[in-house]
Amino acid sequence: MGLVGSSSVSLQARSVARQGSGTTCLHVLEPSATPAFSASNGANVQISCGVMVESNSATAFSVSGGTTVKASTVWVFGGSTVTGGSTVTPAPVTGVPRQGDPLAYLNAPAVGACTDFDTVVGGGQTKTLGPGVYCNGITLGNGAHVTFSPGTYILKGGGLSIGGGVTATGTGVTFYNTAGEGNAYAPFSFHNGANVTLSAPTTGPLAGMLLFQDRSIVSAEVNSFQGGTFVSLTGTLYFPTTPISYSGGTNVGAYSIIVAR
Repeated sequence: MGLVGSSSVSLQARSVARQGSGTTCLHVLEPSATPAFSASNGANVQISCGVMVESNSATAFSVSGGTTVKASTVWVFGGSTVTGGSTVTPAPVTGVPRQGDPLAYLNAPAVGACTDFDTVVGGGQTKTLGPGVYCNGITLGNGAHVTFSPGTYILKGGGLSIGGGVTATGTGVTFYNTAGEGNAYAPFSFHNGANVTLSAPTTGPLAGMLLFQDRSIVSAEVNSFQGGTFVSLTGTLYFPTTPISYSGGTNVGAYSIIVAR
């Protein structure tokens, strides 16, 4: 999961975003990290469903620095530590058997040839982007106003970066983050005062999937939400082999499952 610091995160289960089975909606898959889930510096984390942390570390689940974490359940394969006046409700239950990746069954979308290259929108532009294969990713900045039309956006290297006071919206969208054709992988990055409202499709093979990272990617680069950003995400955030971090006064409201390394 990575760090949740000085941020407000609200995670709620909703039918469109409920992929897989069970009552947990935040899955941390890293098998041995110390910690695998860390919340600190007064973060406020509200989760209407359960948390599953699969690390075998004695401090797999760590909460510190006056942080509040509330969930329906907090299950940890390894151990937990709650310090510095922090509260976790209910108390973590340790020694819970691992559940594995709840979305392992899901097929990734087909990745075709590039349709768009080095897509950058900035300078206060107002623009509508459409589905396609975006080689070297999508970068939005400098006060742009961008609408994503419904469909699947393949990020073939370069990732998705939204910052600089951008306003971005999209309904019925899936972003699949991979690499290829000489374009290196880069993570999802929402930062620097961006205002982002995105929702996943409600029908079709990618129903409920909003941000989907290629399982073959091996990277320590962090999918990040930071810098006073306001983000409303309706759909599943799936980063099975990479971390995710919320920090720096970010306010995130989501109806989702989050699966992260």
